[in-house]
Amino acid sequence: MLTRNLKNLIQLRTFCSSKKKIFDWKEIKFKTKVPQETVKSQFSEKTERIKITENEIFLLEKLSLVDLERKEAVKVLEDSIEFASKIHNINTENVEPLYTVLENYQLTLRDDKVTDGNIKKDVLRNAVKTEEDTYFIAPK
Repeated sequence: MLTRNLKNLIQLRTFCSSKKKIFDWKEIKFKTKVPQETVKSQFSEKTERIKITENEIFLLEKLSLVDLERKEAVKVLEDSIEFASKIHNINTENVEPLYTVLENYQLTLRDDKVTDGNIKKDVLRNAVKTEEDTYFIAPK
């Protein structure tokens, strides 16, 4: 049942390539993307806790125009930085790339064409309401 549904989906997805290609089912290494066994964490649990100083908070508020006065906002920021540092420390040498259905096929791309880019009137023609024939006004 699952194999038949996958075949139907792949046949429906032929519009992604320039010509219809027959998919080789022997290329699939796994029957499902969901792990069947527990996956051990790749993260090192020995990361030091990130503490943001008052000066850093002031600078971040000034640069990003975001209010970080609440303790929850600072905690979320610290957790995000800690998570990013864990990801940064993962060793990815000799790691195979993720499997994708289109991995063995070349995707067709359109040719790049250089234009003067002066198409403001064409873009604004689709707008319901414009201001000074320069800006479009989004509906409320």
